[in-house]
Amino acid sequence: MSAEGTWADPCQRKEPEKQPEAAWVDPCQPEKQGELVVLQDAFGIVPLELEVPTSVYGSAAVAGLLMEPGGWGQWFHTCGRQWLCLTVNIAMQTAFIVCVNNIRETAYEDITSGECDELTMAPFLVMLSVSIYAAFVIKDIEESMRLALLFFVMIPTTAKSKVFKYKKSEDGGWELADVGFSCVRKLGIAGFVILPKLGIAVALLVLGAQYLAASASDADLILNSLALIFVLDLDEMIYVFVTPSFNKRLLEHLPPIQEQRVPWYWRLWEQFGVILKTIAIAVCLIFMYTVPMCGYPEGAESNFQQPSGKSSGTSSGSA
Repeated sequence: MSAEGTWADPCQRKEPEKQPEAAWVDPCQPEKQGELVVLQDAFGIVPLELEVPTSVYGSAAVAGLLMEPGGWGQWFHTCGRQWLCLTVNIAMQTAFIVCVNNIRETAYEDITSGECDELTMAPFLVMLSVSIYAAFVIKDIEESMRLALLFFVMIPTTAKSKVFKYKKSEDGGWELADVGFSCVRKLGIAGFVILPKLGIAVALLVLGAQYLAASASDADLILNSLALIFVLDLDEMIYVFVTPSFNKRLLEHLPPIQEQRVPWYWRLWEQFGVILKTIAIAVCLIFMYTVPMCGYPEGAESNFQQPSGKSSGTSSGSA
C-alpha cells in the first residue's frame, strides 16, 4: 500500500529516470567552450569609433536628425535653436579673440616703452604655461579633425538627409540601421561648424600665446591661462546653459558611429600624431623666444637679460 492508500504492484519494475542529454558544443566556436578571448573580442571593440560631441558644434551638426520632423514649432525646438546657439557662440568667441588681441597690443606698447610693471616675468613659467595652453588648443584642433572624419567620411552622403534610425542587434542591443547627410548639410557643417571651430582654435593658439607672454606678472600669467581656457570651452558652457534637457538627453544617448575599416590617413595620424603635436608645441615655444615679455623687452635676443634697475620677482626700489 502506498502512502495515499492506493495499491501498488510489487512486481512492477520501475524504469530509471532519463538523464538530460549534454548540450552539443560547436568545436568551431571556442568561446562557447569556456576558453579565454582577448579584450577586443570580448567587448566588441571596433578599430574606429567616434562620438558626436556634446557642444553647440555637435548639436548643430545633427540638428533635426535625432527625431522625426514635425511642425515649425518642433523644428525651432530641435533645429533652429541649435543653429542660433552656434551663431551666438561663434560671435562671443570671436569677440573674446578681438579683446585678447587688443589687450596684447596694449601690453606690448607698455613693454617696449619701459612702462611695464617693475616685477619681471619668470621665463621658465612663461614657457611652461604656453606649453600646457598649446596642448589644450591642439586637442581642440584634433577634435575638429575628428568631426570632419565623422561627418564627411563615416556618415554616407545621400540625396536627402536621413534621421538616425536603429534596429535590434543579435545580442539584444541597438545598432545603427540607416543614416545619411545630404551634400547641402555637409557643406553647411563645413562652413559653419568645422571651419569656424578650427579658425577660432588657431587664432587662440597664436594670439593667446602672445597674450600670455605679455602678462604683467607671474600671477597674471596663471590667471590669463585660465581665462583663455574659458574662452576655448565657451561652446560647451553655452550648450549646457541654453539647450533644453530633452535635446541634451537625445544627444547624450546617441551611440557612437563605428567603422571597421580605418582610413589610411587617420591610421597615420593615430600612429604619428603625438609626434606632430609635440613638434607643434616646440614650434610654438621657439616662436615665443622672439616675443617680448615684461622685464625682457627684447626677448631671447638679450638672452633674457633684465634691464638695469630690475630683478626677477622684486621691485626696482627694493634693497
